[in-house]
Amino acid sequence: VFKADIRFAPFIRAYVFEDAKKRPVAAVWCHLDKVDWGLIDAPVAEADFGSILESVTDMTNSPRSFTPGKVKFAVSGFPLFFRGKPGTLKQMTAALRQAQIVSGEGISTVEVAVRPAGPEQARADLKNFISAPFKGTLNGKRVEIPGSGAGSVLLPLPEKLTDSRIASENFDLKLRSDAGAAFNYRQSFDSFLVRHVPDSADFKTVDWGNIPAVKLTRSNGKTAISGDFRLGWNVAGFFLQVQVKDSKFVHVEYPETRLRWNNDCVQFYIDTLADARLKGKGYDENDYDYAIYPNAKGDSAIVFRHHTVEEQLGLGTQAPRDNTVAKDIPCNFSSRNGVLTYRVFIPAKYLLPLRMEKGLPFGFGLYVPDAVAPGKLAGALTLAEDGKGCFNRPHLWPLALLAE
Repeated sequence: VFKADIRFAPFIRAYVFEDAKKRPVAAVWCHLDKVDWGLIDAPVAEADFGSILESVTDMTNSPRSFTPGKVKFAVSGFPLFFRGKPGTLKQMTAALRQAQIVSGEGISTVEVAVRPAGPEQARADLKNFISAPFKGTLNGKRVEIPGSGAGSVLLPLPEKLTDSRIASENFDLKLRSDAGAAFNYRQSFDSFLVRHVPDSADFKTVDWGNIPAVKLTRSNGKTAISGDFRLGWNVAGFFLQVQVKDSKFVHVEYPETRLRWNNDCVQFYIDTLADARLKGKGYDENDYDYAIYPNAKGDSAIVFRHHTVEEQLGLGTQAPRDNTVAKDIPCNFSSRNGVLTYRVFIPAKYLLPLRMEKGLPFGFGLYVPDAVAPGKLAGALTLAEDGKGCFNRPHLWPLALLAE
């Protein structure tokens, strides 16, 4: 008879039953993909069963040795079965509810996410998944997080950030609890600073030459194009320029504007809360997917909204819809002497919930296709960390930081 569903750590399940002899039987296993695939070791848990255990068996019904009291055991994708003595259901469920993970990667009771906080600093945000407080250290720095609460600690960046080059930041994080639990995390992201421009500047008056150019160094396919981008900000919004050396301009104005992505164009993306690495793959409610589509003549352009944030995070009932032309976002385009220049200004209201404040991070993706014939792409320039596309992959976009 099923009695309880106990989850004492992320990605771990403990289903407790009672058999005909009134003996509790608990099936405990892990459902983390990387453990299933053999990419990381199974986490190790510890539970104090006192003297109630009769047996521990694995999925093949083979017995596992144990001693009374605290039992340490690896939690793999194959269940372990803990059987207690008759009448000990209450003690079994209590032992599992108080069980703890003592080692493992990506499965601790505390979630850690690192984001840039300054040119030389990162902020590690910690979230405690269980009701018991966490006390310990992260890379030697003291952290105390209330039960079901959150906290943060500042860490040095491995590489100093600038506004003229994208840096690759790699962290080896060691979280240690006072109780002796140890967890290791590996986190990495590309990052750069976004230059502030005078608050008086607008799309017509901004000095593009005063915004540093960042070279686009990653490409896919067999593209021969090269280029850079300039990204600036003020209280009014974002200024973006992309310049591409491309000997042949190709853009077909299809009847359905949303299909014009396989032309010479610019696709740019914003993860407003810089949280994609926590939430997994794919867009969520706070991501934008924009594109700049030139006309076939190459003398003007439009901005197209492919994906927008959930309306309550943006402008509510006044929020623009997906797959619409953004007539109120100014942009222009030129094609001269083999150089394609795209410029756009995104008003702050179309970047919500991101706020235009110094020190705030956000994810920024950029993808520049190279069309060699109508509907045929040779490749593209990209900011995705794996050198591929940015569409629906915010966990691979660089993290930008609003700076001076």
